[in-house]
Amino acid sequence: MSRSLSGFAARHPRVELELVTGQPHELVPDLEAGRLDAAVVFEHPLDPWYRESTVQVRVFFTEPQLVVLPPRHRLGRRPVVRLAELADESWIGTHGGGTGEPVLERACAAEGFRPGCAAAATTTGSPSTSPGRGMGVALIPALGLADDAGVHVCRPDHPQLHRRIGMTRASNRNPVLHAFRAELDAAAAEIGSLLQRRRAG
Repeated sequence: MSRSLSGFAARHPRVELELVTGQPHELVPDLEAGRLDAAVVFEHPLDPWYRESTVQVRVFFTEPQLVVLPPRHRLGRRPVVRLAELADESWIGTHGGGTGEPVLERACAAEGFRPGCAAAATTTGSPSTSPGRGMGVALIPALGLADDAGVHVCRPDHPQLHRRIGMTRASNRNPVLHAFRAELDAAAAEIGSLLQRRRAG
């Protein structure tokens, strides 16, 4: 996202950009009211947000979620793990999305247990560093894994642990939206290729 913003700003220096952050369910009302021109959003099968018919999402790519285990973990050599195998672990959680209930809790409930959280983070990326310090195990989006040194990364055996990343736009005719979407398309293509290489590896 930051690359798209900087690239757009360099090519269109006279256009004023304002970045507003928030959860999708928080941003969509402003989009529908015309206070925002576009929003980059995610939608998780376990934490859906409901959009009106006037707001459509153009999906860029699907981002898997990963299980991050601390060093010398008993399941560290496994490429795929079931969450139920980690029922007795301490989890590094994140605060929930549209409902306030974290995706982690919903996914674990489907496996028949409630995760014991050692700590809760306010962003999806920050739990990725905690397993390396032995604080517990974490479930994070693939793009939130900034550094996998010293930890084990596994794929969860769960069909709904992924999220779709896309863009919504308002119904207005802002002439620069097409150029901004082109910047996002280019960045999304690179990210999509990176995620495919990680899956192949």
